[in-house]
Amino acid sequence: MKILQLTPAQAHEAVDGLMKSDRPAALGLAERFALEHPNSRDAIQLFGWALARLYEHERAVVQFKRAARFGTTAEIEEWLGYCHRRLGHYGESAHHYLRALALSDATIKTRAIAANAIHLAGDHAFARQLSYPGRNAPPSPALDFARWMIEFDRPDQRRALRSRLLENDEFADQAIFFWQYRDVEALVRIDRKDLLARLIEGSARKPPAWWPETYRLPAQEKAAKTAVRSDPHARWIVKAPHLAGTQGIRTLSGAGGEPWPQGPAVLQRFIEPPFLYEGRKINIRLHISLRAPVTSASSLWHDGLVFVSPAPYRDGTHGALFVNPLSAEKSALEHPVGAFAAPGVALRTFLDTAFDTADARRVRDRLVQTAAQLAGYLETGGILGAMRAIPGWRGLPPTFFGIDIGLDADLNPWLFEAEVAPGHGLGSPTSREIWRRFRRDWLPLALEAPHAPHALFIGLA
Repeated sequence: MKILQLTPAQAHEAVDGLMKSDRPAALGLAERFALEHPNSRDAIQLFGWALARLYEHERAVVQFKRAARFGTTAEIEEWLGYCHRRLGHYGESAHHYLRALALSDATIKTRAIAANAIHLAGDHAFARQLSYPGRNAPPSPALDFARWMIEFDRPDQRRALRSRLLENDEFADQAIFFWQYRDVEALVRIDRKDLLARLIEGSARKPPAWWPETYRLPAQEKAAKTAVRSDPHARWIVKAPHLAGTQGIRTLSGAGGEPWPQGPAVLQRFIEPPFLYEGRKINIRLHISLRAPVTSASSLWHDGLVFVSPAPYRDGTHGALFVNPLSAEKSALEHPVGAFAAPGVALRTFLDTAFDTADARRVRDRLVQTAAQLAGYLETGGILGAMRAIPGWRGLPPTFFGIDIGLDADLNPWLFEAEVAPGHGLGSPTSREIWRRFRRDWLPLALEAPHAPHALFIGLA
């Protein structure tokens, strides 16, 4: 690709497209474009954006500040606020969001995130003042959500804001997506496989039964090589921590023949033999809700999504080993699998169809136990404590995250990843309906509505 011939818009489109398939290549393209256009604000900003997408927030701050020297914008200042927030620099974050709000390209969503950032930095009074721009301001679900958090000491005002958010599905969805993708705070510490591994390793607890044997490379390379050589028949999953879905994922074994990982990677024992449905592996996506940064507010949604691999397990194809909706062909998403009309199916429906009553109950109980123990790791690993240490922690939005689980042949769950901004990852009518049901159930709970369906959420304290 001749980078010099690309316009900034074309370069952004190319980098964005590569993010879905090859993140290292996307970052490389953005970096080369910035190097070849050293005086282009757009080129430098694109490099910062690519770094932020790969969790390189400190490096991203450097690039966004470089871009700002050519004339800052609300977008650049918002990205600086976002990166500082991810780094736990709440005062710096509030400073940049406030700068963004003073610029001509600021939006009503800029005001929402600025007010919340200032609240988190500890200035509750100023945050409240900022969140009410006047009667002529357009309606904004993001701003209503920000106000709801700021008005924690005004029950009547909270009720009015909550009613607005709950009365319109589209309005509620906008609020959820805005906050879920922008404001996850300390939970980013579990959003990559290597970060989750570090959390579990650093806990005073023993490694849980549901966590596969895992090594972070290169930090634990010696121990990893010893483990791989000790069992030549075992397979190990290799994945670069900054890649999404099944990007760059492969296996190796102690028998040799496969190259050893170069660069940062996670090595995780492949669970065999797996549970198979109609000869296919499955992946279970569960949702854990956090209404406040305390363990007692953690709960598990009663349902979830099961994705059944379209490919039989033993046919040697990529999808047969790594069950991820993102790796499935779109044409396969509507094809029947066994008793189901599509590979994506609601968890409760799957359990009641694929298992007898006793096994279905056993799997449900083990899934709840796994989620509860993971919530305990958030506490002992310091994540919830870090959230409570934020000066204006009441300004943290209600949030949720997803966990991906596989089953072995003995119906034991194995947790592979956590997703701070979970999507179901496939566009079938079934998965869209599951998302709609989760949103309908979760938002009233998160907003502490009196009619919230508490029975549909299982406490994890």
